[in-house]
Amino acid sequence: MTSTLPAFEKLRPNPHWVKLPLFDRKGWRMMAFGDVVENVNETERAPVEAGIERFIGLEHLEPGSLQIREWGVVADGTTFTRRCRPGQVLFGKRRA
Repeated sequence: MTSTLPAFEKLRPNPHWVKLPLFDRKGWRMMAFGDVVENVNETERAPVEAGIERFIGLEHLEPGSLQIREWGVVADGTTFTRRCRPGQVLFGKRRA
């Protein structure tokens, strides 16, 4: 079972973004991903006991979207172990 936030359904693209200048990339340099982010490996083996009600799986991340609009309910069953907190950036990866 998934839930959605009603406020997200009202989101629309901002037409003023078209008028923003493009990034001036002169002087930019390549960096390793790990140089700009930290991999936080906080785990939670007992989410119900910890008071966690929702989880985010790869199936809940929409390509091209920065918002999480749906999630799963822990009470319905999950095997998740990673914990995320507000303000963290989620990076979805899959094993081949």
